[in-house]
Amino acid sequence: MRLLLIPLMLVAVGCSDVRVVKDAAYDPDLMGVPAYPGARVKGAIVTESEGNRVVTYVLITRSPYDSVVSFYLREAGGTDSVAAGQIYTIRRGTELLIQIKEEGDHREINITRADPTR
Repeated sequence: MRLLLIPLMLVAVGCSDVRVVKDAAYDPDLMGVPAYPGARVKGAIVTESEGNRVVTYVLITRSPYDSVVSFYLREAGGTDSVAAGQIYTIRRGTELLIQIKEEGDHREINITRADPTR
């Protein structure tokens, strides 16, 4: 069920404006967690509607899956988590969602957060 949180978060803000930013620079202050050390930012997706804003960063790393999961469990603080096949989901309340996927020779990290400045 939690694997559906990202689509639900996007529906919740109405999806009136969705932007894909390929050359995005990761903003740890906005996201509330650091980027995984050495990870490359693949891009960001920004969804805005009527004063709401949801930001998702997509990061790529070749680090071991367990190392990435351990890092975010520690950094997200007080989260609950669920593993479903090759996707590990970490959630902190309703404002932060981290999904770590095993993608062959690399890991994809999706970090989604409702923008607290809005």
